[in-house]
Amino acid sequence: MRNQRKLTALVVVATAAVVAAGGLWASNMGFKLNYPLQATQTGVSKTGRQTIGLPYNRQVGIDLAADLLADINAGGVTATQIETFAPLSDTNPPYPGPAGNFALQAGKGYLVRVSSTGSYIIVGSHDPGFTVQLKGQAVGVSKTGRNRYAHPYHGVAATASELLAELAPQATQIETFNRATDTNPPYPGPAGDFALVPGQAYLVRVTADKNFVPAHY
Repeated sequence: MRNQRKLTALVVVATAAVVAAGGLWASNMGFKLNYPLQATQTGVSKTGRQTIGLPYNRQVGIDLAADLLADINAGGVTATQIETFAPLSDTNPPYPGPAGNFALQAGKGYLVRVSSTGSYIIVGSHDPGFTVQLKGQAVGVSKTGRNRYAHPYHGVAATASELLAELAPQATQIETFNRATDTNPPYPGPAGDFALVPGQAYLVRVTADKNFVPAHY
Protein backbone atom coordinates (compact mmCIF):
# COMPACT_ATOMS: atom_id res chain seq x y z
CA MET A 1 0.00 0.00 0.00
CA ARG A 2 1.22 3.51 -0.85
CA ASN A 3 0.94 4.84 2.69
CA GLN A 4 2.84 2.02 4.36
CA ARG A 5 6.21 3.56 5.23
CA LYS A 6 9.00 1.05 5.00
CA LEU A 7 11.18 1.27 8.09
CA THR A 8 13.68 -1.50 7.57
CA ALA A 9 15.80 -0.37 10.53
CA LEU A 10 12.86 0.03 12.91
CA VAL A 11 12.62 -1.94 16.13
CA VAL A 12 9.35 -1.52 18.00
CA VAL A 13 9.76 -1.47 21.77
CA ALA A 14 6.25 -0.66 23.03
CA THR A 15 3.25 -2.94 23.08
CA ALA A 16 0.96 -0.10 22.00
CA ALA A 17 2.43 -0.31 18.50
CA VAL A 18 1.12 -2.46 15.70
CA VAL A 19 3.48 -3.28 12.85
CA ALA A 20 2.51 -5.27 9.79
CA ALA A 21 4.42 -6.19 6.62
CA GLY A 22 7.23 -3.76 7.46
CA GLY A 23 4.81 -0.81 7.52
CA LEU A 24 4.28 1.44 10.51
CA TRP A 25 0.60 1.68 11.49
CA ALA A 26 0.13 3.00 15.02
CA SER A 27 0.90 6.41 16.49
CA ASN A 28 1.13 5.83 20.26
CA MET A 29 4.34 3.85 20.18
CA GLY A 30 7.92 3.75 21.31
CA PHE A 31 10.65 2.81 18.88
CA LYS A 32 14.32 2.69 18.05
CA LEU A 33 15.56 3.86 14.65
CA ASN A 34 19.01 2.94 13.35
CA TYR A 35 19.87 6.24 11.67
CA PRO A 36 23.01 6.38 9.45
CA LEU A 37 25.45 9.27 9.85
CA GLN A 38 27.96 9.94 7.07
CA ALA A 39 31.37 11.58 7.44
CA THR A 40 32.99 13.64 4.68
CA GLN A 41 33.54 11.49 1.60
CA THR A 42 33.98 12.52 -2.01
CA GLY A 43 30.71 12.21 -3.90
CA VAL A 44 28.80 11.20 -0.76
CA SER A 45 29.12 13.97 1.81
CA LYS A 46 30.82 17.30 1.26
CA THR A 47 31.20 18.35 4.91
CA GLY A 48 29.95 15.48 7.08
CA ARG A 49 26.68 17.30 7.74
CA GLN A 50 23.20 15.76 7.59
CA THR A 51 19.80 16.56 8.98
CA ILE A 52 18.27 14.80 11.94
CA GLY A 53 14.64 14.84 13.05
CA LEU A 54 14.10 13.50 16.56
CA PRO A 55 10.79 12.00 17.74
CA TYR A 56 8.45 14.49 19.39
CA ASN A 57 8.87 12.62 22.70
CA ARG A 58 12.64 12.23 22.92
CA GLN A 59 14.36 9.73 25.18
CA VAL A 60 14.84 10.93 28.74
CA GLY A 61 17.92 13.09 29.19
CA ILE A 62 18.21 14.33 25.59
CA ASP A 63 17.11 17.91 26.18
CA LEU A 64 19.99 20.11 25.00
CA ALA A 65 22.35 20.18 22.04
CA ALA A 66 25.15 18.99 24.34
CA ASP A 67 23.03 15.99 25.37
CA LEU A 68 22.44 14.97 21.76
CA LEU A 69 26.12 15.43 20.88
CA ALA A 70 27.21 13.31 23.84
CA ASP A 71 24.64 10.59 23.08
CA ILE A 72 25.76 10.29 19.46
CA ASN A 73 29.40 10.05 20.55
CA ALA A 74 28.54 7.47 23.21
CA GLY A 75 27.18 5.26 20.44
CA GLY A 76 30.53 5.17 18.66
CA VAL A 77 30.11 7.88 16.00
CA THR A 78 32.31 10.96 16.36
CA ALA A 79 30.00 13.95 16.19
CA THR A 80 31.53 17.43 16.37
CA GLN A 81 28.59 19.85 16.08
CA ILE A 82 24.82 20.15 16.32
CA GLU A 83 23.38 23.03 14.27
CA THR A 84 20.04 24.67 14.84
CA PHE A 85 18.14 26.84 12.35
CA ALA A 86 17.94 30.60 12.97
CA PRO A 87 14.92 31.95 11.06
CA LEU A 88 15.92 35.57 11.65
CA SER A 89 19.17 35.14 9.70
CA ASP A 90 18.35 32.04 7.64
CA THR A 91 21.53 30.41 8.94
CA ASN A 92 22.55 27.31 10.91
CA PRO A 93 24.47 28.40 14.04
CA PRO A 94 26.27 25.48 15.70
CA TYR A 95 26.91 24.10 19.14
CA PRO A 96 29.70 24.18 20.19
CA GLY A 97 29.83 27.68 18.78
CA PRO A 98 27.62 30.76 18.37
CA ALA A 99 24.35 28.94 19.08
CA GLY A 100 25.33 28.08 22.64
CA ASN A 101 23.91 24.98 24.29
CA PHE A 102 20.40 25.41 22.89
CA ALA A 103 17.32 23.46 23.96
CA LEU A 104 15.99 20.80 21.59
CA GLN A 105 12.37 21.35 20.55
CA ALA A 106 9.72 18.92 19.34
CA GLY A 107 8.90 19.24 15.66
CA LYS A 108 12.15 21.01 14.81
CA GLY A 109 15.02 19.47 12.86
CA TYR A 110 18.76 19.94 13.22
CA LEU A 111 22.02 19.41 11.34
CA VAL A 112 24.61 17.00 12.74
CA ARG A 113 28.24 17.17 11.65
CA VAL A 114 30.30 13.99 12.10
CA SER A 115 33.92 13.06 11.45
CA SER A 116 33.34 9.31 11.37
CA THR A 117 30.68 7.20 9.65
CA GLY A 118 28.29 5.01 11.61
CA SER A 119 24.77 4.83 12.99
CA TYR A 120 22.96 6.61 15.79
CA ILE A 121 20.14 4.80 17.56
CA ILE A 122 17.28 7.30 17.86
CA VAL A 123 14.91 6.43 20.70
CA GLY A 124 11.53 7.97 21.50
CA SER A 125 7.85 8.07 20.70
CA HIS A 126 5.39 10.35 18.96
CA ASP A 127 3.20 12.98 20.61
CA PRO A 128 0.03 12.74 18.49
CA GLY A 129 -1.44 15.96 19.87
CA PHE A 130 1.60 18.21 19.45
CA THR A 131 1.00 21.37 17.39
CA VAL A 132 3.85 22.35 15.07
CA GLN A 133 4.25 26.10 14.57
CA LEU A 134 5.75 27.24 11.26
CA LYS A 135 6.55 30.95 10.99
CA GLY A 136 6.07 33.00 7.84
CA GLN A 137 8.34 35.83 6.73
CA ALA A 138 8.04 38.78 9.12
CA VAL A 139 10.34 41.49 10.46
CA GLY A 140 11.95 40.31 13.69
CA VAL A 141 10.61 36.77 13.23
CA SER A 142 11.72 35.13 9.98
CA LYS A 143 13.87 36.36 7.11
CA THR A 144 12.44 34.06 4.42
CA GLY A 145 9.62 32.04 5.95
CA ARG A 146 11.74 28.90 6.11
CA ASN A 147 11.49 26.47 9.04
CA ARG A 148 13.43 23.25 9.66
CA TYR A 149 10.72 20.70 10.30
CA ALA A 150 10.95 17.20 11.76
CA HIS A 151 8.22 15.13 10.12
CA PRO A 152 6.73 12.30 12.26
CA TYR A 153 8.22 8.92 11.42
CA HIS A 154 4.74 7.57 10.72
CA GLY A 155 3.25 10.70 9.15
CA VAL A 156 0.58 10.20 6.50
CA ALA A 157 2.50 12.42 4.06
CA ALA A 158 5.16 10.18 2.48
CA THR A 159 6.49 12.53 -0.22
CA ALA A 160 7.31 16.23 -0.56
CA SER A 161 4.20 16.81 -2.68
CA GLU A 162 1.96 15.16 -0.07
CA LEU A 163 3.47 17.26 2.73
CA LEU A 164 3.05 20.40 0.61
CA ALA A 165 -0.62 19.50 0.11
CA GLU A 166 -1.06 18.90 3.85
CA LEU A 167 0.37 22.35 4.59
CA ALA A 168 -1.59 24.18 1.88
CA PRO A 169 -2.20 26.99 1.24
CA GLN A 170 0.57 28.54 3.36
CA ALA A 171 3.43 26.27 2.25
CA THR A 172 5.16 26.94 -1.06
CA GLN A 173 8.26 24.69 -0.96
CA ILE A 174 9.72 21.66 0.80
CA GLU A 175 13.53 21.49 0.76
CA THR A 176 15.59 18.38 1.35
CA PHE A 177 19.28 18.31 2.28
CA ASN A 178 21.83 17.07 -0.25
CA ARG A 179 24.87 15.80 1.64
CA ALA A 180 27.03 15.53 -1.49
CA THR A 181 26.67 19.25 -2.27
CA ASP A 182 25.74 20.67 1.17
CA THR A 183 22.71 22.38 -0.37
CA ASN A 184 18.93 22.37 0.11
CA PRO A 185 17.27 21.60 -3.25
CA PRO A 186 13.53 22.33 -3.19
CA TYR A 187 10.29 20.77 -4.36
CA PRO A 188 8.76 22.13 -6.52
CA GLY A 189 12.12 22.58 -8.21
CA PRO A 190 15.40 20.73 -8.77
CA ALA A 191 14.81 18.13 -6.05
CA GLY A 192 11.77 16.63 -7.73
CA ASP A 193 9.10 14.94 -5.64
CA PHE A 194 11.36 13.21 -3.12
CA ALA A 195 10.34 10.68 -0.46
CA LEU A 196 10.26 11.73 3.19
CA VAL A 197 12.76 9.57 5.08
CA PRO A 198 12.36 8.67 8.77
CA GLY A 199 14.97 10.49 10.85
CA GLN A 200 15.58 13.26 8.33
CA ALA A 201 14.37 16.86 8.63
CA TYR A 202 13.28 19.31 5.95
CA LEU A 203 13.07 23.04 5.35
CA VAL A 204 9.48 24.15 4.86
CA ARG A 205 8.83 27.60 3.38
CA VAL A 206 5.52 29.23 4.29
CA THR A 207 4.02 32.56 3.24
CA ALA A 208 2.17 32.99 6.55
CA ASP A 209 2.17 31.36 9.98
CA LYS A 210 0.94 27.78 9.92
CA ASN A 211 -0.02 25.88 13.07
CA PHE A 212 -0.92 22.24 12.52
CA VAL A 213 -0.97 18.78 14.05
CA PRO A 214 0.75 16.45 11.55
CA ALA A 215 -1.50 13.73 10.19
CA HIS A 216 -0.24 10.32 11.27
CA TYR A 217 -1.17 6.65 11.45
